Amino acid sequence: MKGTVAPSDKKNSEYNTKKATKRRETYNEEFALVFEQVKELSDKIQLAVEVPRITQRQVYRNNPPHTTPEEYYRRVVFIPMLDSVISDLKSRFSRDTLNSFRLTVLLPSNIVNCTDDLLQSSVKEISSMYRSTSWLNRAVYHGNTYFGRGACAEK
Repeated sequence: MKGTVAPSDKKNSEYNTKKATKRRETYNEEFALVFEQVKELSDKIQLAVEVPRITQRQVYRNNPPHTTPEEYYRRVVFIPMLDSVISDLKSRFSRDTLNSFRLTVLLPSNIVNCTDDLLQSSVKEISSMYRSTSWLNRAVYHGNTYFGRGACAEK
């Protein structure tokens, strides 16, 4: 159904978060593969992989200790990017965020097309997010009655 979060969406977000976390744990091997591809491409276009100019006292950019360009880019680009992706996945696809998409089931166009089981499970999950749910049960009941579906939600 359009507008609802399928269980596969939750599984996909969990899978992607776990995969990114695994890459963060094995960042040396992962970055070695990426950097090897970068070196091959840079050789094709005859461009040397170098570290940007570094000063002794740098205030506005990262200036980690390094001995090779590979080490520099791993510390300055790759690791922070992975950390950002992991953080983003966790915040954007948290359980509460995904459950809030269940509210779309209550739209009239979706109430007409959803199954009783989906509607009941959605109402149950939405109810767990709020303290007072009497409004929710009334809205679903009146929506079902108005759209001619009968009372399929919890009363």
